[in-house]
Parts: sequence; C-alpha cells; structure tokens
Amino acid sequence: MKRRLLTREIRQWEEFYRQRFELDTDFSLLIDCGIADSDLDYSFLIAVPQGMTMNQVLRVMEKNSKVVTVYADLDGHVQDNDRSTKHSYLALVRRQPEPDDDLLDKSASDLSGSAAVRGINLLERLLLGAWYFWETGLHLDIEHVTLCTGSRDFDGDIMGVNYLADLDMVEIQYYDPDDADAGMGTRQVTFVRRASDIF
Repeated sequence: MKRRLLTREIRQWEEFYRQRFELDTDFSLLIDCGIADSDLDYSFLIAVPQGMTMNQVLRVMEKNSKVVTVYADLDGHVQDNDRSTKHSYLALVRRQPEPDDDLLDKSASDLSGSAAVRGINLLERLLLGAWYFWETGLHLDIEHVTLCTGSRDFDGDIMGVNYLADLDMVEIQYYDPDDADAGMGTRQVTFVRRASDIF
C-alpha cells in the first residue's frame, strides 16, 4: 500500500528535527506501521525520536517563544509518563488546535478506570506544539488547556499546556487529577507504534 502522505509527514518531522534540534532522525522503519494516508485527514502525526527529552524540547521552544513553566527541570520532576522514548515511535491525535471537544470538562480521574482514555503525555504535547509553530507560525491551545493525562509529576499531579495570547507566552502548569473545567481537556492518543514493534 502506498503511503505518500504519511511518508511526506514523516519527512517533515525529520526536517523539523534537523532545523530546530540540529538532530538527524530516521523514522523510515515506521512508514509501514499501519497508519493509512486517510488517517492523516483528521489526525496530527507526532513523531517521537529515541531518547528525546522534555528539557530538550523546552530549550528549543524558548528560542522562539516565551515559556513559563512551573518546573525548570521537566524531566526531573515529571517522571511518570505513559510512553517512554526507549524506542522511536509515532502517535496520532485529533487534528485540531484545541483539546478534543468531547473530553473538555473531564478530569484525569474521570478518564481513568475501566473506560480509560489514553491521553497525550507532556513530551508529545510539547513536540506537537513546537512542530505546529514551526509549520504554521501559530500556537496550539489558545482557548483551552490541554491536560497531559499521560504524564504526572512527583506529587501525582497532571501537567497542562496552553498559550496565553495576551501575554504572548506558553504556560506549562500542574493540575490536580480531579480538576475539571470547561476550559480544560485532554487529547486522546488514538494510535501508537514503536520502532521495536516492527520486529
């Protein structure tokens, strides 16, 4: 099956890493991972390279935008993540600039349990935001906070990211797992495939 759109988007991510991180990446093994071009009509692709850290992304973001974060050392304080970067992987989330409409006003606690929703983690959200700004010159989450329910800090709190337009800055904050508000919601990760899954 030809996956021209997927191949093109993967190449865009590789170019993003070259330009912004001065990093050579190769996601070619993941082109046959099971993502169809039609999936990308309504989903953002997030390509996460092996070994990538939140602090690396934060430093890159700070070159282009003002960023205010509750933790200067994100990797040191946010160590509980649903997905690791032991291997490179691809993920899909809904293609829209704000959190998923049907997941607004739902806390991390609401989205756990038997009907658990696999939410975006902090690294994925930071990468998506940095890529989106590189691609469009615009920021994500201008009207809402994306709750990164796939990440928790050392106190068990959930990380959230949004853009404060009046202050022209990206904010990274923590929230109680029971916090729910119409201005907050997560982004469901609908697909994950790691390089290690191919073999």
